[in-house]
Amino acid sequence: WMANPGGDYIAPEFETQGMEWYGVADGTWSTGSSDYTTAVVGNVSSAWIRKVVAEDPTRPFFAYIAPKAAHEPFMPAPWYVDAWDPSWPESEPRDGVGAWNSTAAERADHPSDIAAQPMLTEQAADMVSD
Repeated sequence: WMANPGGDYIAPEFETQGMEWYGVADGTWSTGSSDYTTAVVGNVSSAWIRKVVAEDPTRPFFAYIAPKAAHEPFMPAPWYVDAWDPSWPESEPRDGVGAWNSTAAERADHPSDIAAQPMLTEQAADMVSD
């Protein structure tokens, strides 16, 4: 197994056990300076699935794979840093923002997608609280 206790998106560290098959000793694994957490989790997960299927294609397995949470401030992988999906809300800043699509001021109270929504109507609030 491998677990990332939070940490950084770029050059993450993982606590590991039983990953000798991947060339990683038990303990703390420091990845390379250009590695991106989600890519590392995805690559290791894919390699492990290929490994267990090759060992016994008839044996069921379970893989709990949880990449780093995707929430503000967004920090894309280096290969996506200049990408922007035009379907994202117009309320998100787009140019010259260090956190890619959100300023600290906009995140101060709420994520911008929540802050841009209208308040619940009285009727909706009654339905939620019933």
